[in-house]
Amino acid sequence: MAYQLEHHAPSSKVIYIDSRDATNYLTFENSIPMTSHFQFIFDDVILIPDNISTLVSLHSASIPYSFYNIREGINDRLDFEIALHANYPTGFVRFFIDIPEGNYSVNSLLYRLSLDLETALINLNADASSPLYNIIPNPKFLFEYVKWKQKVVLSWATDSTKGFEIRFLFETGDNRTRAMRVELGFREGDTQGFYFTLAGEQRASLATNESGISKPQDSQFQTKFMSPNCIDIQNSVRGLYIRTNLTTTSTLDTQSGSYSSILARVPITIQSGGVVFFTPNQGTHKALIKLNIIKAITIRITDERNRLINFNGLNLQIALQLDFVYTKKPIASLTALESRMLRHTDERNENNNRPQFLKNKKVNPK
Repeated sequence: MAYQLEHHAPSSKVIYIDSRDATNYLTFENSIPMTSHFQFIFDDVILIPDNISTLVSLHSASIPYSFYNIREGINDRLDFEIALHANYPTGFVRFFIDIPEGNYSVNSLLYRLSLDLETALINLNADASSPLYNIIPNPKFLFEYVKWKQKVVLSWATDSTKGFEIRFLFETGDNRTRAMRVELGFREGDTQGFYFTLAGEQRASLATNESGISKPQDSQFQTKFMSPNCIDIQNSVRGLYIRTNLTTTSTLDTQSGSYSSILARVPITIQSGGVVFFTPNQGTHKALIKLNIIKAITIRITDERNRLINFNGLNLQIALQLDFVYTKKPIASLTALESRMLRHTDERNENNNRPQFLKNKKVNPK
């Protein structure tokens, strides 16, 4: 709906907000306030007359790109299970690796994954209480990024003389809500595994992923496969959503399926380490709010799944614009009786305006 700003309405106001000036920080991590969720209480209130409605919009924003693409509690774990092939699927050991949050490139993330997986299997191999004790010597993982396909090739080898299987669990693992899935080119429901033949067997087995892609083994104890989908290293954050306590009924989003507190979405168009700028010509959605007084404003910056962004101590600045329009009483719908009366009145008026010779003309019934 469009609104006509009138010259005799109260003048527009712009509220400049800096997170370092917050009256209250509303979320803490390790006792450190998060600058993406705060409240500011004004010394002077904004009074709005009863016959005035307010339009609020994002005037501008300067937000540091200091958050990570691998975030703690969001996409920092990879579940897997491993077992002797003869015992699978019952005699497996389920485990996971935890990737420290940080801003990874494709290659640095794959390198870190390979090292942590090797360390996890070395520990299982050395654990006398583990069913895999002393059967997985010298595990070696190699994850490579194929740039021209934007996919990942995953492979590994071991000096083991026993056949066994290892599977990655992207949807069925205990840490599925924190699964590093899209970052490796997989979707929900994918269960990807390696299969290794026994010593002395011919290299006849295949590594098959959920998309049906099969790759023959490179050697007797090594196999590889390519991720079925392109990887998305920035999967967890592709846009910043600015949410306020002022907007409650002006926007809908598919994540909640209902009205939300989103004021604006700021796309990320720069590399990590810079500043995300928003200017008015990039979006002019104005949300209608009906308040008589504005005393406090709450700001919350999230990703597209309504998860709070951690700016790691850096502050942000945003400006909100308030425009004012006069409230007009809505025209009530006519009742059924009023509609019939109006229709009959129109018919009589139409008949009265007809020439006299047409009024006298008899209409033959059909």
